[in-house]
Amino acid sequence: MKISIESENIFYKKGLAFFIQELLPDDKFQDLLLITDNQKKEESDMINVILRDSSVSINLYNKKTINGELNPSTSENKSTLHIPFVCKNRKITDIKWMIGKILFIASLNIDECINDDFYKITGIKKHEQLSLTETKIMLSIGRGHNINFISSQLHRSEKTVHVHWRNASRKMKLDNKADFYNYAKFILTCRRNERKTLCL
Repeated sequence: MKISIESENIFYKKGLAFFIQELLPDDKFQDLLLITDNQKKEESDMINVILRDSSVSINLYNKKTINGELNPSTSENKSTLHIPFVCKNRKITDIKWMIGKILFIASLNIDECINDDFYKITGIKKHEQLSLTETKIMLSIGRGHNINFISSQLHRSEKTVHVHWRNASRKMKLDNKADFYNYAKFILTCRRNERKTLCL
């Protein structure tokens, strides 16, 4: 498993690297390639997990058997999930739980994430995921639009838009408006087919 940690904060990088090494099962630990600088990242292909200051991206590949071993196939058989991930004001147990879930999801095959049993397999609550309206509001906020503009675009009252925004913030565990905006802005930089947000 290839994991990249992208941050300017050296303490954040070291802390996440420690938790990853602690939580990774022994059989997966031998295959771990922890990438913490940009030079190694350029040389490495098919990274499974990218940890950033406010988000995590999980690249899921279609694993084919070659000579009895599971190997990821070409990047066209890839699906990307983005998870809001902010560590400040969080308990260490919560951070470790999230990293454990992220590592588990990254070990899945792409087929296991497309089917309906994904939420049962991972133990993630389906009803805690963003609705279509919440996603539209998040993307509008990422574009820099205010509640008034969004309400006129969606033909909803400002109060309704504010409730949807608050619900999205709660589901994503992004209580800080700046963190919410930064995550939404990041999602906008992704290609349309890679804008899947998963709330843990």
